[in-house]
Order: sequence, then structure tokens, then C-alpha cells
Amino acid sequence: MTKRPRRPKGRSEEVKTKRKLNHIAHLAKMEARREYHYLKHCPSEFLVFKNNNEDVQSKIAQNYPPVDDLPVLPSSDESIFIIPLPPLAPGDEQLAGTSMMARYIMDRPGMTAEVNQWLEDVGAVPLLLVRFIRLVDDEHQYQIVDAWDRFIAARPSPPKSKQENRTRFPGYHFGIWQHYALLPFITLDSLQSDLKGDRYLLVIQRMDEFLSLVNKYIVPAVQRMLQWYAPQQIQILEPVYEKVLETLGPQLRERPALNFGGLFFAIAAKEGSSERIHLDFFDVHGLVTFIFIVSRRGSTWSGGDFVAPQLGGRIPFKGGQAIAVRTRSIAHAGAEVTGLGRIVITCFCNSGLVERALFGPPRDDGKGKDYVVLDLQ
Repeated sequence: MTKRPRRPKGRSEEVKTKRKLNHIAHLAKMEARREYHYLKHCPSEFLVFKNNNEDVQSKIAQNYPPVDDLPVLPSSDESIFIIPLPPLAPGDEQLAGTSMMARYIMDRPGMTAEVNQWLEDVGAVPLLLVRFIRLVDDEHQYQIVDAWDRFIAARPSPPKSKQENRTRFPGYHFGIWQHYALLPFITLDSLQSDLKGDRYLLVIQRMDEFLSLVNKYIVPAVQRMLQWYAPQQIQILEPVYEKVLETLGPQLRERPALNFGGLFFAIAAKEGSSERIHLDFFDVHGLVTFIFIVSRRGSTWSGGDFVAPQLGGRIPFKGGQAIAVRTRSIAHAGAEVTGLGRIVITCFCNSGLVERALFGPPRDDGKGKDYVVLDLQ
């Protein structure tokens, strides 16, 4: 066999230099498209707050202008809009504890000095919010929505979580969470265990086709954005993913579409918008949740801005875009949507899953007496 001649070293160095210059040019182009909005202090109204969205809505109504009076924040629909994590206001530190990343309000078993030090070394996710542009192109959006429509046409069971305090139109929750259970479990919406026979088989097939497209087009986008903007979050979730695989490995091998690679563990999917101000009480304070908008082919919907009074305004939110935001700390809603064809896919980590993987089981019976808060800092 004839050996291929080696390339001259000079050419290799030339290629490396060209790639480096192209990378620098790409970074400069990205920076030019970024728009920053700075807050003086981190919003702390809900850093320690009982799980009641009616109280959240009341507090927001008392302290902030009506939704329709909030200004539009980004100056351009085509900018990467970033709100970095600001410091806590003087006097708020005691609400969040002293740790750099996470601290329990109440002492609990498993909160070892080693784990706490590890979280401090990892550091805080440095964001309150980022609005990304064009993470999912048009054709991939259409594929995702077509698969969603086929799933709905198969007549799945109604969503098990009603969510009246945030929306008139509840969504489905697929994937893994834990809440107050001792071990992670697959969501009821994912299992559809109240269906039988051919209908059950068809619903599961259509669901997994939809989730496979989420894995194909949305999961890689989340990974890229976390690597770029919040690599700390990937590192924090690594031991959580190990616990999930240890507990649910066989089930995830049987249904790989429910496995999102440890970047998040569940999604909520629905058409329209979550139009009532709310907090996602089962998300994690110190991590960002990704919200994607995908549009149906030929749809002409309008509206649907992301509304966040604590951040000072509303953010336009179009098909193919995504927002990463601290959904447990920042009260939010979607503005009213006119027309059909707007699907919202929210990629999140359940707080019970994350906290118990890192810190062990709760001290009490999970009724809220010794509930925990992951620090914003």
C-alpha cells in the first residue's frame, strides 16, 4: 500500500492561523450583536417565598407597573440580549446564606463541607436572562411542530398537572423529575399509563418521535449556549445526571427520547402562552431554564413577549428564538398571543431532583416546613 505524502508543515500552520483568525472574527461578530441590560441589585422578593403563585401575582401587582405599561427592553429584535447576574442588595445576603453557589436555609443531612466547597469552586451561573436569536431554523421548527401535531392527534391523556395559576391552557411534562419523592421518576405524562392497547402504543410512538426531534434540534442548542454562557451549570448537573442514570438507566435505555443528556431533565410543551405572572416553584434558584418558541408552517401568530416586571420590561420572543432565565427567582409570563401555531418548549431541571442528588434526602416529610432555597449568588 502506497503511503500518502505528509502535508508540508507550513501549510498546517497556515491552516491553524486561518482558523484562529476566523474564530476571532466570529467572536467579534457575536460581541457586536450582544446588547446588555444591567441591574443595580439582584431581585430578591422571591428568594425566600412560600409556594403560592396567587401571592406572587399580588406582590408583583403591588410593586410594579401593569404588564401593558412595561417598556420593551432590547433595542433590536436581532440582538443577543443579556442581563448579567448583579450583586445582592445590602441586607439581602442573609436571605441567601453565605455560600458562593448554594446554601440551605435549614441544615439538612448530606450538606457536607466537601459538597459546599465544590459548589463554591464551580461558581455561580452568571446570568439572570439571555434572549438568543435563531437557535432553531425554520425547517427544523416545522418538523418539531408537525411531530407535536401528530402527538396531539393520537389523543393522549390530558396533562396531569393543571397549572391554573399560570395559564388557561396547561401543557404536557415529559422526562424526569422528583419533587418530594425519595428517588427520581418518569413523569405521568410521559407514561400515559391510563391508556390501553393500540391507542397507548400510538401515543407513546408519536410522543417519542416529538421528543426525538427535541433531542436532535433543541438539546444541541442548549449545550452550545451553556458552554458559551454558563459552563458552571453543566458541571453542577453532572452528578445529578449520574444519579438519574443509576436509578432510571434501564427505563431510559428502553425510551432514549426521554434522556436529554443531563443538560436538563424535563420539558414542558404547550401551544400558546403562559399568560399569568408566576414562578416555577419546582425549578432551581441558581440555574437557568431554557424556553424555546417554535412556529407551525404558515402560522401568522403575533404577541407572546416574555414579560418580567422585576427585570424592568418585556422582551420580544419570536419563532426559533430561546430565552434562558432564572424561572424560580424571576416572576414571568407570556404576553397574550393572537393567532395559532406558537408552540412553547420549556427545558428545565426539577429542584427536588437536583437538590437531593447533591445534598441527600430532606429532613422533614416534604410538607414545606424546612423547605430549601438554592442561593442566587
